[in-house]
Amino acid sequence: MITTYKNSFYKKGDNYNTEHITTHAKSIAYKGYAIYHRIKSANRSADCFDIVKDGVCIGMMAGLNGAKERIDNFTDNRLFAGKYSAGIVYADKKVPFGRDYKKIAFMPYNTLELRFYKCPDELKQEIINDALTYKRGDKLQISTCGQTVILGEG
Repeated sequence: MITTYKNSFYKKGDNYNTEHITTHAKSIAYKGYAIYHRIKSANRSADCFDIVKDGVCIGMMAGLNGAKERIDNFTDNRLFAGKYSAGIVYADKKVPFGRDYKKIAFMPYNTLELRFYKCPDELKQEIINDALTYKRGDKLQISTCGQTVILGEG
């Protein structure tokens, strides 16, 4: 059987991949996702397993265990919080958005005013609890090279 799914990593003009992926591999069902062992090589560590949800490839992993672990990360701990140059981005790891996760909240460092963007109700309190740990006037490191910001200064 032939299966075709959308490649979320495709960029128009990229000669090294395609908008859709076609495979003869049988899918492996795991927590509501389909895993396809699309590329088989002589060296098993170079095999490629595609993670597909709703007809869209959202991950390409080396090894079946790597694909399952990635899915576990999507499903077991949904909330992602990242420190970026202008503020903290909260995203839902259960909702892929291109090559990233769907942003559901943002808190700028200068105001500490939390903004929600179509945030699932079940994640709101967890985000609020995290946001409350940041206090006006605190110094926060926002990069591995030591950059800091003073919260609430803006």
